[in-house]
Amino acid sequence: MGQKTVIATLLVFSLTIFNLNTKAGQASKPPQAKSKAEYDAYYEMYSEKDMGKKARLSDRFLRSFPNSEYSFSAGMIGLRANRALGRHNEIVRIGEKILTDLPQTKIKSKIGILTQMINSYQQLNNIKKTVAISDRLLRLDPKHLPTLLRLSSVLPLVLPDTPEEQTSQLKRALDITFRAKEQVNIYLNRPKPPKVSDSQWEKSRVNLLSQIHTALGAIYFYQKDFRLSVLEYQRATELVKTDGTSFYKMGNSYLYQAEAISEEITQVAQSNPSDASVGNEKLSQYKILRDNAIESFAKVIALKNYVPTEILEAAKTNIERLYLHKNNNSLVGLEALILEVGQTLNSN
Repeated sequence: MGQKTVIATLLVFSLTIFNLNTKAGQASKPPQAKSKAEYDAYYEMYSEKDMGKKARLSDRFLRSFPNSEYSFSAGMIGLRANRALGRHNEIVRIGEKILTDLPQTKIKSKIGILTQMINSYQQLNNIKKTVAISDRLLRLDPKHLPTLLRLSSVLPLVLPDTPEEQTSQLKRALDITFRAKEQVNIYLNRPKPPKVSDSQWEKSRVNLLSQIHTALGAIYFYQKDFRLSVLEYQRATELVKTDGTSFYKMGNSYLYQAEAISEEITQVAQSNPSDASVGNEKLSQYKILRDNAIESFAKVIALKNYVPTEILEAAKTNIERLYLHKNNNSLVGLEALILEVGQTLNSN
């Protein structure tokens, strides 16, 4: 769940609105062919049912008739055909060509094209381009919710090298996430669309709010504010109890706090070994954080069907290390603990 589900839902919404506007993407009057050859080429492309052939005919039309009044429609046909074929490199190429060659394209259509390009760049795992095209879209529509949500989750994952640049980017990510939160609240405070069922509306509400909390959790984590990170991941998992990835990240936030306290305990023992009260207080804090981390990782393992393999394996490694430290270097009782945690999740 989480990011991909929400973005996919919002992408469908954006593309629906986009497709309603593509017919009027450039001008209100119908386009006219300048020759019979141009008209025949357009009609052949428009009528073709095979998406592979349709994509090739679109590309051929754009090359053969670069000044055609049908250029926008031909480009849109090419985008739709390549989207059906999953050809993301072609989608971004055609999208960029339309935006460059036809600058008079209406803003709503530009937003739809940029949305498709963003989705394709993300599918291609090109995060820099995803961010760059998202920024272009936000210059057209600063309140575009799908793009705000996408950036809020992507920016913390592609931090620059220097501490100063990292601080700046995380600050920007936080600002964008709060902007997204504002738009989510506006969206959810509107009347429910008549064709949307109560269960669909509730699912949308939960997914959108969860997306905000997981984004904030990641930002605070990379800002090393682990206490706030835990709070946001708690809110996310209260909304979606099967969000094993957020439980894993929550566990890491607890773990980092526990390790920091462990270092403090070592320093106290070295600098003032006679003051047992400070050491005992720190030890109590450490145990609470360690046990919270163990419980969080146990939830990840209990939700193994909902998390990626790499996260599941990392959770197993972390919980075994922490449990061995807690239980006198023994894993006896760990399986029972994970089972108990899983039953608690199922009962809620």
